[in-house]
Amino acid sequence: MLKTCQSNDARFLYARLAETLKNEIRLRYQPGELLPTQKALAERFETSLITVKRALDELRRLGLIESVQGKGTIVRRPTVIDTHTGVSSWTDTMAGLGAEPRTAWNRIDIERGTEETRRLLKLKHNESLVVVRRLRTLADEPICLMTNHISARLAPDLVECGLPEESLYSVLNKRFGIVLAYADEEVTARAASEEERNVFGSDCETVLQIKRMSFDADDQPMEYAWLTAPSNRYTYCVRVFAGGGVNGASKTN
Repeated sequence: MLKTCQSNDARFLYARLAETLKNEIRLRYQPGELLPTQKALAERFETSLITVKRALDELRRLGLIESVQGKGTIVRRPTVIDTHTGVSSWTDTMAGLGAEPRTAWNRIDIERGTEETRRLLKLKHNESLVVVRRLRTLADEPICLMTNHISARLAPDLVECGLPEESLYSVLNKRFGIVLAYADEEVTARAASEEERNVFGSDCETVLQIKRMSFDADDQPMEYAWLTAPSNRYTYCVRVFAGGGVNGASKTN
């Protein structure tokens, strides 16, 4: 029996077992592989079937495993469950969850943008946009496509300086003094495009798209962005309070 599962308090046994199994899944298993049966796990860890069931329920809640009739419990592809609250970068959100976000590729261009984008950012007729497009990964798996629009007036040499850090928000703050105070977000689901299926895999039939408008403390629009992710691998969470207050998940950087 693993020492990590030893405890005098039965309430914590399943949590410790879940943590042990989570680490084993990360280090030893590939998506689609079968876990041992509940009976085998109970015998291995010298614990009860109830404790094993509760531990597996926790892993299922985290999206790490699923039960398939006639086969057993199989390991799923990594799933992002973003429960971050407040206005911050997607990079910081993922790091706070213990993940290691990476950028597979990025493109930074100067564009005029669509009329809707220009209207949302309140651009003048002669102003241009800096458009940042990126593919973000977790554990080397493509997890989301990001597109950020910022007035070229606010970030005049972003194209030249590029992104020396994973977090765009960090670069905007350190180099250009841009500080975001709040954001409005809208979440929709739609069929995946051919480009998105090529990026996320042929099993990606539906994507979540999270659009975001970010503002400074003076209510001036700073950024218009969207994140697109496969709906079977990305969960968007918010907490709603009595009286109308909402803590929203922030994920578009």
